[in-house]
Amino acid sequence: MVVAPTILTLAVPTLVLTVPALMLAVPAVLTLTLVVPTLALAVPTLVLAVPTLVLAVPTLVLAVPTLVLAVPTVFALAISTLTLAVPAVLTVAVLTLAVLALAVLTLAVLALVVIVLALTICALALAVHILSLAVAVTIYAVCVLTVAGHPRSCLLYPCHCYPCPFAVHCCLIVALVIAVVHVCPHCCLHGHCSCHGWQRGQG
Repeated sequence: MVVAPTILTLAVPTLVLTVPALMLAVPAVLTLTLVVPTLALAVPTLVLAVPTLVLAVPTLVLAVPTLVLAVPTVFALAISTLTLAVPAVLTVAVLTLAVLALAVLTLAVLALVVIVLALTICALALAVHILSLAVAVTIYAVCVLTVAGHPRSCLLYPCHCYPCPFAVHCCLIVALVIAVVHVCPHCCLHGHCSCHGWQRGQG
C-alpha cells in the first residue's frame, strides 16, 4: 500500500518529462520519413552518375590533345596580332614625331620672323640716326659756307640760341638772320654766342 503511492509519485514526473520528449521526437520521425525516400531516390542518381563519369574520362582524354593543339594556335594568333599591332604603333609614333617636328619648325620660323623684325627695326633706327647725322652735317656745312670766316668756337662750343635737335642748328639760324636782315639776333646781343664776329651790344 505504501509502495504504490511512491511509484505513482515517481511516475508522474517521468510521464510529464516524457511527453515533451515524445512531442520533439515526432518531427524527427517525420524528418526521417522524408529522408528515407530522398536517399532511395539518390541511389539511382548515383548509379546513373557512374556511367556519366565513365564517359567523362574519354572526353577528358580527348580534351588533352585538343588543348595541346590549341596552344600553337593561340601562340600563332598572338604573334599575328602583335605583327599587325607593331606597324600600327610605329605608324602612330612616326606621325606623332612628324607633328612635333612640324610644330618645332613652325616655332623656329616664328622665331626667325621675330628676329628679322627686330633686325629691321634696328636697321630703321640706324638709318634714322645716320639720316639725322647727315642732316646735322649738311646744316653745319651750309652754316660754314654761307658766312665766311666762321669762327672755330662754333666747332668746340656750339651755340644754343634756340632749342633744336642739332647742336649746330642755331649757327645756321644766326647765319640766315644775318644774311637777310643784317642784324645780330637777340642772343648775340646778350653774348650767348660769338658766331660771325658779333660781340655783346653790337647790332
